[in-house]
Amino acid sequence: MAKIRVLEVATFYTMFNLSPVGRYHVQLCGTTPCMLRGSEELKKVCHRMIGHEGEVTADGAFSWVEVECLGACVNAPMAQINADYYEDLTPEIFTRIINDFSNGRAPKPGPQIDRINSAPVGGPTTLIDPSLFTASGKSGGQIDRTDDEAKKPGAAANVHEAPMPTPPAADATDPRRN
Repeated sequence: MAKIRVLEVATFYTMFNLSPVGRYHVQLCGTTPCMLRGSEELKKVCHRMIGHEGEVTADGAFSWVEVECLGACVNAPMAQINADYYEDLTPEIFTRIINDFSNGRAPKPGPQIDRINSAPVGGPTTLIDPSLFTASGKSGGQIDRTDDEAKKPGAAANVHEAPMPTPPAADATDPRRN
């Protein structure tokens, strides 16, 4: 196989490394959502604590590289270290994570602030009106139906809707009629 064919694949996918990486390989997302929320400051942390991009520290512990989208944009900025995602990073939190790895501790992956997975900070913000989930609750023009009147699985969605109005008859003098 021609070397260029191998390089076409190996340089496209970030899971292929063309040179050795550290025991803790940091992949820092540099795509627009992460950049807008502070990845440039995280890059400075990498330079200060690990060194130049693509190089391995003298003890073989760390390496880092900037990558394109890692798919956790809602929790930006973020980094992937080995197989785990670390999200909602600040320079201080990122420094602590790198220090934890240096000291043999495994930091908790995922969001680093008070949020569950990708939920909004502070908890849910939609569908929180309890009347939406009660049989007698009427909220926002909700139609109150009994179980007998409710749409059954497999029934047509328009069973309870008014029939569609018929369009008015075309005028005989309308030139679009022909």
